[in-house]
Amino acid sequence: MADLRDELGDIDEENYIYLDKDGKPMKLIELTIHWNPVPKKLILITCQKNASLSYLRFRIGEAMERYSTFAGLTNLQAVNLEIDDSPLPRIGLVGDYLKDGDQLTCDISSLDIWLNVQIDCKEANLLIKFDIKVPLVTTFSGVQVSILEIANKILSLRNIPLKYDQSEIKIHKSRNVCSSLIINETMSKDHVLDNEEIFGNLKVKDSVDYLHRHIICSLRKNLEVHVNYASQTNTKSSISEIDEVKGILPIRLLTIEQRKASYINESSSPHNKVEEEYKQSIACIRCSIF
Repeated sequence: MADLRDELGDIDEENYIYLDKDGKPMKLIELTIHWNPVPKKLILITCQKNASLSYLRFRIGEAMERYSTFAGLTNLQAVNLEIDDSPLPRIGLVGDYLKDGDQLTCDISSLDIWLNVQIDCKEANLLIKFDIKVPLVTTFSGVQVSILEIANKILSLRNIPLKYDQSEIKIHKSRNVCSSLIINETMSKDHVLDNEEIFGNLKVKDSVDYLHRHIICSLRKNLEVHVNYASQTNTKSSISEIDEVKGILPIRLLTIEQRKASYINESSSPHNKVEEEYKQSIACIRCSIF
């Protein structure tokens, strides 16, 4: 949540134009929007008085889409729109209910979400990180299939003779612990398990939200694998890897790193893992995919 607050900032800095294409004044009003989960964030928008309230909801969604958490989400819009704790009706004109300078509160809704995924692949000595866009109504069994397909595709492209199946993956909710630490900007930010496993029959919408969308996937072979592939790994994401995996589901920010000592030592306590990650984090290369 701290990361999203940092990204949102305190107030939008946008210069609004109140003239039409002919240079004539437009009947616009300026509104301040407070998103309920982060109410201190002020989102400033302008809207025509004769626009519908439905348009206003989508206009707020457009304003939120500038932030990476919401970028490219389907049917992004404001819901539960209120002024002075009174809900606005579904139908009507903006000018009939709102005036210039009004402050509104709302929630945000969409049909999908960017899951922030970290795959801990023990036998291949790799950490694979990316954001993947999934429908909120899908179950985590479907998410597992896509994550496995991405992981196995990357291993194949790197000529690592490993392939995982659904019996060898576990998904947990995670929290980004490094957001509270002062970290060099070239170092990667990693996750720590929250000890809450997500099972395949759960729907995405019932397990995550915009502020808590981080999951960590542990891949472990059921049979002991003694070969260490660390010497074969390259931490840089290649163009071929990006092209291969982006067709599975919308994916962005693909990063492939060598697995750190804190992950290799499975007996480490969570506190020690965080400390080791902080000390031993390596520079990573992020590849945006759209």
